[in-house]
Amino acid sequence: MFRDIKRLFADCFAHLGQQALYESKDKSYMVQILKQQPDKLYEIGEGQFVGEILILEVSIFDVLQPVVDTVLQVNKKITKIVQAVS
Repeated sequence: MFRDIKRLFADCFAHLGQQALYESKDKSYMVQILKQQPDKLYEIGEGQFVGEILILEVSIFDVLQPVVDTVLQVNKKITKIVQAVS
């Protein structure tokens, strides 16, 4: 079963993934990421606004433990990791 899940994630990253540069304090290297940008609609009284959030998923095979304050660079856009969930 673990092998099937590993193959599923490998397929997902292969078809939907993007290359990113993971830059930690010690070194930097290329990783494969999944990028999600869901919009959330907020309502205040009669007004509405859209909040944007960026979620980046990195394979545990590329980065064992993501560290807060490291940087991911995707298509020349730099994103600082503010929360790491493993």
